[in-house]
Amino acid sequence: MKLGKEKLPSGYTIIKMCSPEQEDYVLTIRLEELDETLGLPIIKRNLTVYRDLRFRMHAASTEMSLRHVAGLTARPGIFQSTAEVLNVLARLKSLQPCATDLKCAAAELIERAVAADRNDGLNVCQFAAEQLRLSSVPPNRRRYSQTLMSLAVVWDRTSPKLYQDLCHSGVLILPHKTALRRLTSALSVREGLEAGTVQYLKMRIAKLNARERLVNLAMDEVHTARAVELAGGRLYGDSKDGVTNTIFCTLISSVAGRYEDIITMSPVPSITTEAIREIFFKVLKTLTEIGFSVVSCTTDGHRTNQSFHNGLGTDGEHPEWIINPYSTDGARVYTITPPSNEERGGLNFLVDFQKMLQTWLDRKGGTKMSRDTTQAAIYTCRGLVGLANYLLDKHSDVMKYVLLGKVQSDRIEGRFGYLRKLAGGNYWASVRQFLEGEAVVRVKSLVWLSGYSLGTVTAQMEEAQKLRQREDDAVIDMLVVAASCADYNGQLTEGTEQAIAHVAGYLARSVTKKHVCESCHELLVNRGQGPLKNMRLEEDSEPMDGSGPGLMDAVKTFTELLNRGGLLCPSELAVHVTTDMYLMYRWLVQDEETRYALFGCSKPRAAFQKVAAVISQEDTRHVIQFVMHGAIKQ
Repeated sequence: MKLGKEKLPSGYTIIKMCSPEQEDYVLTIRLEELDETLGLPIIKRNLTVYRDLRFRMHAASTEMSLRHVAGLTARPGIFQSTAEVLNVLARLKSLQPCATDLKCAAAELIERAVAADRNDGLNVCQFAAEQLRLSSVPPNRRRYSQTLMSLAVVWDRTSPKLYQDLCHSGVLILPHKTALRRLTSALSVREGLEAGTVQYLKMRIAKLNARERLVNLAMDEVHTARAVELAGGRLYGDSKDGVTNTIFCTLISSVAGRYEDIITMSPVPSITTEAIREIFFKVLKTLTEIGFSVVSCTTDGHRTNQSFHNGLGTDGEHPEWIINPYSTDGARVYTITPPSNEERGGLNFLVDFQKMLQTWLDRKGGTKMSRDTTQAAIYTCRGLVGLANYLLDKHSDVMKYVLLGKVQSDRIEGRFGYLRKLAGGNYWASVRQFLEGEAVVRVKSLVWLSGYSLGTVTAQMEEAQKLRQREDDAVIDMLVVAASCADYNGQLTEGTEQAIAHVAGYLARSVTKKHVCESCHELLVNRGQGPLKNMRLEEDSEPMDGSGPGLMDAVKTFTELLNRGGLLCPSELAVHVTTDMYLMYRWLVQDEETRYALFGCSKPRAAFQKVAAVISQEDTRHVIQFVMHGAIKQ
């Protein structure tokens, strides 16, 4: 051993320690002192060297960070020569534990408690240990656990203001809101069944076993605020039939496990039998192709739902089950309308109870339940008995018993309540709040429940985002053709002209802050106090109606009335650009086809930007590409 021939710093001794279970050993190089009170030697400094030349340091019973000796070894944490060992020992002799070392040591002790304690304190210990480690790392190098990230997403969605206060309080170390937005944007939820949901379900099913893939499909509606919202360039709550006040949702839940997921969320003014049928078969087809086995479908006893179930039968009567048309083995889907939260008891009792209800329904006179309630109970008993026998016979390899309480609508009602909680406990949450809340739930499901890393979630959702972009590109091409052929120029009222001029000044200021080109500034800002200049790209182009000095005088007057020292007066060019963009946007949103095409994009704001850029390149009367990209991006 070469180290034994070297002269160690004073006080150090070398001890070779062998493992009793393995043919391995470690070297411990110690600096000991005698405790006069106890009369025992106390290890003050210790350097442990492993067989692969990795090493760890301790001082005053605290493990020291390797950053204290980062410049003394060629490779961090690994020795390559005896000289490096001697240098580290000399440095270790003068080291004292700092606050960071003590925090890391405390975190390690707490993590040991986690390994030894498997009761309710587990999550508390893990959270405390992570907070201690995060506090010892610079903010730009912090890496948060998947559990903390998923919790932070839920906390921020429940109360953004409270989450912001927690971040600034100094009591907790939490991810920045920007990081949370990047995570939730990758799992953004759109109306209906689209590529993002399909990719999300593929990730979820990969972590499920055969039992958990046997699911019940529940369909129900949740009431929302009757309002239209424009947020992030997207329009919520508007449909071709009017303002929506209901979201029709579908949810799958395992009949033999705890798994559940919302599949579709469709805002509608009112739901029809035809719409339910279309959504049901579309969802059934997608789930079957992904790998789920839909064994039952539950709804409440509403007349529209009854009509849907009756339409599944060939004779106009509610069938006990239908064949899944998208399966290859003739799988059954049992159709049930649960009248209550849970059905319990043996199957024989359900059979007898069904017969009693049928007799009660057929009798004349006397007090009895309504026909709708009685029929719903009959169909429920019949469906539960048939489903239980089918699962035990068809899926006997994974199903040894059937919990009938899992085949009901409580799961979807519970999800509605949780989404309202994420909306701040507001019963009349808006369509936007329900969709954004579901995105938060999906983040928690993938990161916390399924165990995906944050990088994996982003990477696997990239395919869905590319598909969304291709769909947006097709919409952009259609909008460009429509806008190019449309006559969207028109007269504006005096108040509208002045308001547009005010917006033009804001856009001009935004562009001048980002670009230092003085020539570009002159194009966008009217700095002169004298006569107004008529700026056009072509000498022979005719000025637009209302673009003469009278308009610009009104613009300057309006700006001065609002100015408190920070406003800019836009140039004639800036006003024309802003006016053209306003007229184009107004035409696109007034036409029903183009409005729903634009707001149906995954990124409506970016889509309009591209449409405006293409149109501006075709029409160079007032605008150049630089101005377009600088102004529209704001």
